[in-house]
Amino acid sequence: MRFGRERATSGRPARQERPHDRTDDRRTDARRPQLPDPHGVSNPDDLAPIALRDNRLRGDRYARPWTWRLTLLLRALAVLELAKGLYHWALLLGLGPTPFPDGPLVQRIGAVFFAVADPVAAVGLWLAAAWGVVIWLCAASAQLMFSALVPSGALNLLVTPVWALAMAVYLALSLKAKREED
Repeated sequence: MRFGRERATSGRPARQERPHDRTDDRRTDARRPQLPDPHGVSNPDDLAPIALRDNRLRGDRYARPWTWRLTLLLRALAVLELAKGLYHWALLLGLGPTPFPDGPLVQRIGAVFFAVADPVAAVGLWLAAAWGVVIWLCAASAQLMFSALVPSGALNLLVTPVWALAMAVYLALSLKAKREED
């Protein structure tokens, strides 16, 4: 292995250092360009440690009620997504009405997809992250299409109107919360 040194057995002469290869040690911190901090923290030591409590639902309730309601909706959807994900994992493990290998192909594909997508979306929704909402919208849209392909099942009769309503409520709350920011 070579870590900045030439091997003596290579037969080549060692590379000579050129002036532009060295770092300029004379440059001080005062001369370095200062980039703005995207997190608004000028000193990294001022960052708070990881907190066990989440303050997103505290304090903003009266100052920004629509954002608070949107966060509350996202948390409720996260719980539902996690429950739905666990249901699909139960189907994968054979705890459903029919053994997993004996089910129709479309149902097996859906169970595998939702067993992965729903818990991931639940984490993103709980964190109120944009990527969580995107994954949830993709999974909810896929759920609506899946229920159209496989119309049987009590879960489809329950999940389809709930997800359609949740998408509409999310759209309305996100528009109100965006207007609240401006």
